[in-house]
Amino acid sequence: MKKILSIILSIIMLVSMGTVAFAGDTVVSSGAREVEGIIKVGVNAELAPFEYMENDKIVGFDIDLMDYISGKIGYGVEYVNMDFDKLIPAVVSGEVDCAISAISINEERKSVIDYSIPYLTAIVSFKESEELLKDKEKYAIIFPKTDRISKSSITPEEYIYSQVNIAIEELRDDHTIEKLIEKYLATSHF
Repeated sequence: MKKILSIILSIIMLVSMGTVAFAGDTVVSSGAREVEGIIKVGVNAELAPFEYMENDKIVGFDIDLMDYISGKIGYGVEYVNMDFDKLIPAVVSGEVDCAISAISINEERKSVIDYSIPYLTAIVSFKESEELLKDKEKYAIIFPKTDRISKSSITPEEYIYSQVNIAIEELRDDHTIEKLIEKYLATSHF
């Protein structure tokens, strides 16, 4: 099925989910806790309301979410702005630690990267011939692919991956993600 552009970003809190990928321009921010290190996060700042440029600064839903996550896990964030098509290769090559940029979960990508738990579910509309169809897309953060099951010790990258998943669950439970959605709905970005 061909998706013909018309993404209606009426975000629904079905299960309040989304995706971040670990893999431009660079911006550094730090979380609320003592910073243990910096996570290099690939983004594509051309995807309003997820991430976009405002007064020479990368802002948006995913940026706010990643800032909350980094604050919960005690890491700073360095955002690396790049073309969307370069995000997965940057994660795989280690140029960035992860990526977040409205990256939808699909089977083809799962063969080369790992997804965080979803943080957002969106209803997407597309036109096939004369028929208007709707589907749900789940967005998540992406990380380099690893074999977590067979390892006896956890790497720093795997630790960050597990902490990001815990943080996403906490941010869903305390309704922070829902509040971010409301914030961006109120500003007419979605």
